[in-house]
Amino acid sequence: MEDREPEDSGTKLDEEDEWQLYASAGYASSESENENEDTQAELEQEEIWFDGDDFDFEGSTVNWDSPPCPAPLGIAHVIKIGVCNHCLARVSGRLIRGDSSEAGASIREEAYSRDNELESKIAQDYCPLCENLFDDIENIVDRVLGELSETEFRTMQFGIHLPKDLVQEEDRIRSKYGAQGSYHLKGAIVEAIHARIEELDKTIEFVKEKPDVMVLVDGLTLRVDVDVRPIFLHGRYRKVSRGIPQTRWPCRACRGRKGGCESCEGTGLQYVDSVQDLIGEPIREAVRIGGKTPAEEKSPYEGFGGYGPKERLREGRGRRVELVHPEEGQRS
Repeated sequence: MEDREPEDSGTKLDEEDEWQLYASAGYASSESENENEDTQAELEQEEIWFDGDDFDFEGSTVNWDSPPCPAPLGIAHVIKIGVCNHCLARVSGRLIRGDSSEAGASIREEAYSRDNELESKIAQDYCPLCENLFDDIENIVDRVLGELSETEFRTMQFGIHLPKDLVQEEDRIRSKYGAQGSYHLKGAIVEAIHARIEELDKTIEFVKEKPDVMVLVDGLTLRVDVDVRPIFLHGRYRKVSRGIPQTRWPCRACRGRKGGCESCEGTGLQYVDSVQDLIGEPIREAVRIGGKTPAEEKSPYEGFGGYGPKERLREGRGRRVELVHPEEGQRS
């Protein structure tokens, strides 16, 4: 008896199933395996590991083992990572009166009294927040005052440049373990330097606009750069002789090159005397300015051979001289 399939059981195959029956390269099975692998990879990427220690709260990470300062556990944690007394005082959230180093030492002693083994748990000798830059404050102040020892001034603007990686690491640790609103590193160092300079010289005033001197310190090399504000002098003079140009006139032949030429007799100038040199050179020597003669503002009434209007001859011509980088001089 021949086996026959029931007519009702001969269901039509789907197009996709029919294609798989006649496929010989195994494309269908390969595609399904790749889809499974992609799905598994997506699940692994979406999976978030949580070990119970860290918890994200309002954009900041809270470590339950070491909460931020001023909690006692938070203070103990920043002591363990090796912060100095200056940084301990500014991130602890305590009210500081007087020297920050003494305040930090007091906070450290309180933490040691709560945990007798805390001192033995300190991980490193240098401070991760400032890299012991507060210990160099005395050295920085000596360098600054040494650079300004021959400069007369009353107001100063001070700034310090810190390495980018130090600022970022300090901000990361301070925002995670420090008290809310704790002072940042650059501002704390600048204030400490201000206080030390004022102790040594009470006549110096720190300003933010129009200072007599601007000081910039490199926090990595401790190099001190000083920029002295220019001095402007105003006065009048009378020109009673023709043939004197207003400003320095380079030689037409050699164009004022060093050593000059035969035409200018080695001076490099078309005319030896000029109003700029006659007025500026004595001022430059008086305030010991190195380099070029102070720059002057040319009068619109003045030419090469003329005297100018009669009233200018009687009253004199007004001049304003800018002294750039003066080493000495009283500022009015």
